[in-house]
Amino acid sequence: PFCYYPSDFPNYEVISNEPTDFGQRIRIFKSQMTYMPHDIANLTVDLIYETEQRLRIRIYDTVFKRYEVPLKVPAIEKKAD
Repeated sequence: PFCYYPSDFPNYEVISNEPTDFGQRIRIFKSQMTYMPHDIANLTVDLIYETEQRLRIRIYDTVFKRYEVPLKVPAIEKKAD
C-alpha cells in the first residue's frame, strides 16, 4: 500500500497483455529488486474465465517452475461469455 512504501519503491509494470483461448495472459516485470529476499522479476498472470461466475487467476514465475498444489479443477471447453 502507498501508505507504507515511498512513491519510488520498485513495482511491477505490464510488459504484454495477450488474449488466450480462455481469457488472457499478462506478463509483468520488476526492473529493480527490493530488500525482500528472492524477489521474482518476471511474473505471468493468467486470467481464465471458466464460467460466468468463476474467474481463475494464476500468478507464477515466468522463468523458474515451482511446485503447484495439484488441485482438481473442472475442465473447461470454451471461454465464458
